[in-house]
Amino acid sequence: HAGYVAGAVAASVSKTGTIGHIGGIPVPVIQEYQEGFERGAKRIRPDIKVLTAVVGSFSDIAKGKEITLSLIERGADVVTATGNENVVGTIQAAKEKNVMAIGTAFDSAALAPETIVTTAIIRMDVNIDMAIGLVTSKKIEPKNYLLGFKENGVDLAPYRAFESKISDANKARIKQLIEDIKAGKVADLPKIR
Repeated sequence: HAGYVAGAVAASVSKTGTIGHIGGIPVPVIQEYQEGFERGAKRIRPDIKVLTAVVGSFSDIAKGKEITLSLIERGADVVTATGNENVVGTIQAAKEKNVMAIGTAFDSAALAPETIVTTAIIRMDVNIDMAIGLVTSKKIEPKNYLLGFKENGVDLAPYRAFESKISDANKARIKQLIEDIKAGKVADLPKIR
């Protein structure tokens, strides 16, 4: 769900009509983010072009940066990345080339306040509290638990420096999209593998 909303925000702020996602390694959680990013973007702008690339590592900052630069050269003016340290490379590239980035997992706006539009935050505290609760109450089952916007497991960081750069209409659309996801009204969210 985080990717879906990140894609919607990226499509809202892109001027070139091309955005990009750089994944660390194509594991299910990154593939889901990627699918969501593409679908959320197309929901806002059906003609948006979504470029994708894989670093092949979670920790290669230099390669993450290099791959991001190649997507920017191909016209992407909003980029996002999933993985671990390789995400830093994407933010460095975006900052250097003066394009926008959507953060993932933790609110990293302080790293590049003029680059990071917002962050699709994964609320680890909520996820961990739920897991501890299930274990202690002996109700945990061997399955994937999805904590999305509805369960407070995912959140969108404030727009901060971009508050005035995003139209009220687009802010309203993103807000409504999150409400629709919470209400179960969004049919094309990526399936959890």
